[in-house]
Amino acid sequence: MAFALTYPAAKAAIIALWSAAVSSPIINGPTVGVGLDAVGTVGYEDENNPLAAEGGLVWEGMASTPERDQYTINCSAGVNWGSTVGVIPDAEAAVFALVNALGGALAANPTLGVIIKQITII
Repeated sequence: MAFALTYPAAKAAIIALWSAAVSSPIINGPTVGVGLDAVGTVGYEDENNPLAAEGGLVWEGMASTPERDQYTINCSAGVNWGSTVGVIPDAEAAVFALVNALGGALAANPTLGVIIKQITII
């Protein structure tokens, strides 16, 4: 069997899945959208998460080529929602609604075969 890394296809599938699930833009990371009211980013990185994705290859048994690749894709969800204390609960509700929609879409399609370890809320 020929070996091919699945990360590019998995990342593209997450972007397509999430783009269909929410009306907010889904960005192919590592940066977040500037000037957008709400955005999801696939392959997010910043000073706290310096890698957009990380992983490795798994050899099983006595295989001479890797059987599969395993990786973590860091994602973020953010909203741009004012700056006063009174609107913080509304902003929190909006970002968690976005995270719930993204997580729900992913949970409904487990065939992607990836585990998102962390969704950073910005």
